[in-house]
Amino acid sequence: MNMPFLMTIIAQAGTAAPAQTLTAGGWASMILSVGFVTLLFAWCIRRVLRGDANNRHEKKH
Repeated sequence: MNMPFLMTIIAQAGTAAPAQTLTAGGWASMILSVGFVTLLFAWCIRRVLRGDANNRHEKKH
């Protein structure tokens, strides 16, 4: 790489990209995916805190 090329890249690094908005499909996809992960997380936490029903009884030797 040569010096003028590096200087051009450095000069362009300070400029901000124009803001872009989500389309309706993007919003729907984001809401569904975030909602699914949130529900999965809540289900996992609930299952861990409640414990497994099969292992609740004491084992007799």
